[in-house]
Amino acid sequence: MVSAHTIRDALRDITSPVIYRRGVEYYRDGLVERWQVEEEDGFLFVTGKVRGSKRYEVTLEFDTENEVFGELWCSCPYDEICKHIVALGLEYADSLEKEDKPARRPQAAKRTSGEVPLEDVQIFAKHLRKFMAEAGIPPDALLRNLPPEAFRNQELARLLRANEPADPRPTPPSPAQRSPKPFNTNDYIITLDPPSYTPGFHQKQQPYLDASIKRLLDSNRINAAQRALLTYIRDGKFSQFNSPPPDPATLFPLLVESGFPVYRYFYGYTSRPLVFNLQPNPLRAHLVYEPFTVPLVPPQVRHDFYLRLDSVTPPNNGYYYDKPFSLLHTSLVQEVTDGTIELHRLTPLLIQLFARLEPVYDYPTNRRPKFKYYQARLSGDMLEQYERLLEDASRLLQLTPPPPQFTAHPVCDKAQEAFVVDFDHESQILHVMPVVDYGVYRQDISESIYAVTRGKGHELRRRESYVHPGTHVIEVAGDTIRYARIDPELEIRFHKKLSAKADELGFTKTLKCLKRGARNVNAYLETFWPRVLAFAEEQGYPIVFAQDVLPREQAIFRADFSADVNTESDWLYFDVACYCGDERITLEKLILYIERGDRFWRRDDGTLVEIANHEELERLVRLLQSFHARENGGFEGKLRNVAELEYVMTSSPHYNALRAESFRQFMRNVQSGKPVQAVELPAHLDAVLRPYQRAGIEWLYFLQSYRFAGILADEMGLGKTLQTLAVLSMERKAGKPSIVVCPKTLLYNWKAEANRFVPEMKVLVYDGTPAERQELATALTWHDLIITSYSLVKRDKDIFLDRQMRFNHAVLDEAQFIKNHSTKNAQVVKQLNADYRLVLTGTPLENSVSELWSMYDFLMPGFLGKLEHFVTRFQKPIMESNDRRALEHLRRKMQPFMLRRTKREVLKELPPKIEQLSRCQLSKAQSILYQQILGKVRGDVFDA
Repeated sequence: MVSAHTIRDALRDITSPVIYRRGVEYYRDGLVERWQVEEEDGFLFVTGKVRGSKRYEVTLEFDTENEVFGELWCSCPYDEICKHIVALGLEYADSLEKEDKPARRPQAAKRTSGEVPLEDVQIFAKHLRKFMAEAGIPPDALLRNLPPEAFRNQELARLLRANEPADPRPTPPSPAQRSPKPFNTNDYIITLDPPSYTPGFHQKQQPYLDASIKRLLDSNRINAAQRALLTYIRDGKFSQFNSPPPDPATLFPLLVESGFPVYRYFYGYTSRPLVFNLQPNPLRAHLVYEPFTVPLVPPQVRHDFYLRLDSVTPPNNGYYYDKPFSLLHTSLVQEVTDGTIELHRLTPLLIQLFARLEPVYDYPTNRRPKFKYYQARLSGDMLEQYERLLEDASRLLQLTPPPPQFTAHPVCDKAQEAFVVDFDHESQILHVMPVVDYGVYRQDISESIYAVTRGKGHELRRRESYVHPGTHVIEVAGDTIRYARIDPELEIRFHKKLSAKADELGFTKTLKCLKRGARNVNAYLETFWPRVLAFAEEQGYPIVFAQDVLPREQAIFRADFSADVNTESDWLYFDVACYCGDERITLEKLILYIERGDRFWRRDDGTLVEIANHEELERLVRLLQSFHARENGGFEGKLRNVAELEYVMTSSPHYNALRAESFRQFMRNVQSGKPVQAVELPAHLDAVLRPYQRAGIEWLYFLQSYRFAGILADEMGLGKTLQTLAVLSMERKAGKPSIVVCPKTLLYNWKAEANRFVPEMKVLVYDGTPAERQELATALTWHDLIITSYSLVKRDKDIFLDRQMRFNHAVLDEAQFIKNHSTKNAQVVKQLNADYRLVLTGTPLENSVSELWSMYDFLMPGFLGKLEHFVTRFQKPIMESNDRRALEHLRRKMQPFMLRRTKREVLKELPPKIEQLSRCQLSKAQSILYQQILGKVRGDVFDA
């Protein structure tokens, strides 16, 4: 018969003091209700309800033979032995005590203030005995010294009596000595929570609450496999926050051996238990190498290695996790069918690769995407261990077809800063790139590094390359994988160093340097390229040329001339052989070279060389373009170009010239400016002409003897009119008059000068009303000299430009009236039909050298070339760049055809200064107008 003391002591043995005390409180408060006892095969089963926050169902199992509790269960959330279990046990013990002697129930009766409950007496006696045993105090000594009133409670005296055990029942056996009660594994379930497959242990009747692992481990009712499983779950603490997931390679075999039903947890557990396949067939996989050409300029190859799986479960959008398999520790776990889980053991390297798997789909037209396979790109770290990866995959996976065989080798231990110069000479594109050279790839840091604003400043970050994504640069050569690890810090440091000198070295803020066109390329090479070379040499940075190499050596352009002239036929002929160094070059290549504005010459062997005397070469090419090229390689021209040719041939020490005697003689005549035969002047002219004026007349005859035209540009007051009239008089022809076009204010000045110095000439001033001019037009050919104005030539151009109207000489006085070639004045007078032409001006150049082109376009059309060529050769270099070489070239070209003397030069030949004062009387109307203007001006001055 089980006693109340036995029940209470058994409860104390399995309960902590705090829980026991709380259970006593529930028991005293009468919270136990509707309980009952059943006895079966030496076991007592006590069931009942205990009121707490709600009514909890409690079940106690007590082994009457061994006097120990077995299975204890309560529906409260607390899984360990709880206060509700203690309260029900004390209620049952109290009922047993009532059977021995009737007594009022402690929880139902009101206790007096001086009465000590029996339960408290028993607890006090137990602790007092323990204290006396530790202190060595005999119980009899304590009893003898107690006052008589202490023995009012007979129970305390009995418990403290000497040489009498406090508990008459024997010491209960240890758990190891107890005979195990049959254990039903189906009363418990294991739940797995994917994707980490965290295990949970529950009673089947209460699947939402964790069952007590500790109680089962303390009992001897479970077998070794179950104990190992529960110990693994307890020690792993997998349900705690931030705890590592379980290792399926350890957990799943324990689950199979334990025999517990296992369910997938999903807000409860599924209706069908899980089945484990611990030795499935190897996963079918493909290890492939796919090079991909990236459409860049120039194209680049991206080397991709992939692992593809088509033997795993396709993605299921119904799952709350992305992939229908999990990677835990070194295992892949997947549910291949409903309720069947496969465990594939892998290596850490394969796990890293499998973690990168992503689904790949086909996208057919007008259909839903169709799953193809899972795919993972091998990272640089994996390619470093390609042989090991291949070995692991071959051992643990089913690789079909056979994988590609490669060996991986590092390229360099340390990356190197450098400059890459991509220069295309044909297209004239120059690209200078600051790079970090990894051996297999040169990373342009202007592409990889960018700035991010951070507060008031910014920081530099690296952008992943599309060609080499990840942490490595990869190149495949044959059966070798060549790789190098990317160094972001080195790229950022190089970027910072160059950013500080970006303006000095010709880079933009983002370190870009791209020049297109010969002009921009040449400007960069002249200004910034020497600085880049110096900086690279100072820092020890190599310079790598991707295409054409920018040369550091220079070559000399040379030319050999052979020239001859024929003065009777106005013919000039010459040959020229051109050389760049020792290599002979053709005119076509020279013209192309100059037209493109190249700085470098490409030799026959493909190398580039810089021509040192580039300006000399350009002047020669421009000269050759003004001549007619013959099929035999020679050039033809007119005598008027001899002076320019002579200047070009003698302007460079790198030119050699072979001149025929006729050429030499003609040059002597040009330099002297005198005709071959001396000029005989009429006596009346010889008497008034001064020496410099006679020289001017001889120069005009020199021009006429070779059918040249020119500009008499003597300073005002030196007798340009007299010199011109002398020549016109001596060369007058009947029926072919000469014409002088001048400003309207000078018409009668010319007539007066003609009447004074050449009275023998018949002079006609073409002026007056239209009717008067119409009458004068009929008599033009009867005169030796026609004097008219620019406006009348333009107005009556039908008369002056008539085909029948041909002039002996056409003279333009104050020729600045035609300095603008686009005016009507200039366009009309240039159409005058004359055997000889002459321009008179005291200011041949006022604003721009283009004024000279307009004058010579009247004198000798084509002499200075087309206007656009003249602008390129002379106007822009002189006016915009102050090019002295171009100015000297133009001066030497025009020198034979322009004569200018100043008063300072001919001062000794001038007559004494003569002042002649002429007074004129204002008319009445003029006097009135004068006074009005004078009064207005005075008023404006004094009122200001």
